[in-house]
Amino acid sequence: MTIDWSSPEARYNLIEQVGPAEYSRLHANQMEKAVCKIVNGHKIRRMQTRFGMVYQVGDTGMAFHKLEMAEGHAWTTEAREQSGKLKEVDKNSS
Repeated sequence: MTIDWSSPEARYNLIEQVGPAEYSRLHANQMEKAVCKIVNGHKIRRMQTRFGMVYQVGDTGMAFHKLEMAEGHAWTTEAREQSGKLKEVDKNSS
């Protein structure tokens, strides 16, 4: 099932169609798939917004138009733990 996660209407229709528990599961899966890097324990997600494509830095409340800026913010913000240890991951490199 594919939906436009940036559309409030699409998200509303999905929750009506599948119910709250399944919606929560699908949303959590989408959030994990959107992670493109983990820097200093912060998950950086690529997200489409009304302002265009941005890179959201974990739960810091900050997002940037350039990945390099998001990485810089992650390095200067208190480290977060992921899966019991701090790590840096680049899902785009092979």
